[in-house]
Amino acid sequence: MNASDFFEGSSILCLDMTTKPKSPDPAVPDPGAHHIRAWRRRAGLKQTALAEAISRDIAVISRIENHQQEPSEQMLASIAARIGVTPADLLRPPPADGAPPRKSRPALTPSTGRPAPDAPPIPPRSSMPLDLPLLGTAAGSFNGEFILQETVDYVRRPPALAGTAQAYAIEVTGDSMAPRFEEGDLVFVHPGRRVLVGDDIILQTRNGEHDELQTFIKRFVRQDADTVTVRQFNPPQDITWERRFVVAMHRVMSLRDCFGI
Repeated sequence: MNASDFFEGSSILCLDMTTKPKSPDPAVPDPGAHHIRAWRRRAGLKQTALAEAISRDIAVISRIENHQQEPSEQMLASIAARIGVTPADLLRPPPADGAPPRKSRPALTPSTGRPAPDAPPIPPRSSMPLDLPLLGTAAGSFNGEFILQETVDYVRRPPALAGTAQAYAIEVTGDSMAPRFEEGDLVFVHPGRRVLVGDDIILQTRNGEHDELQTFIKRFVRQDADTVTVRQFNPPQDITWERRFVVAMHRVMSLRDCFGI
């Protein structure tokens, strides 16, 4: 199977809208000032067990716990889900008396203003088939470009991708989307999901009919009849391609998309 098979003939479904970058909120704790080690130990988990549960190398967990690497938003959410707390809990020390963490106020649904129903738990690994293609990647040289290669392994398929034949996973190459995605982060991609403004996407472009495909992970900003604009975070900039050179845009699934949490 060639990586280009996932993209050729894909339609581009987007909205013509614009988004504004969010300003940092000084009231939000710094993700680097976390207490992951304390919470992991309180839950009785070893580093090896946590690393396996979130499909990461134990060396990554060690660097994060030693504050040598800042966890991405996605990784913080994955660790919190495995330990059984919220990402916000990880940013403060666990209770000294061993009491369970205080439950957060339930989110309100925008339509009714009533508390949203409890999210279902992440299913056990054994219930997720080990059949989702992991496409190989190689670093490129332009604004976070990478090269998609053939299937190099298979990873566990999250519930939302059950029965989706062309879904795939990749490991992020480069740091152009840090801190949203760090190099080595595992992301799940659904080619059939509609791409909306503000979605993270796998973008494939070609500069000419016979040129090689270029692949990027970016955030979709807008499109019009002639152009497609995406955003990268490191260094921050918006990048615009002529629409005729855009081959495909595939939606990167969030943790909530994948597991319904």
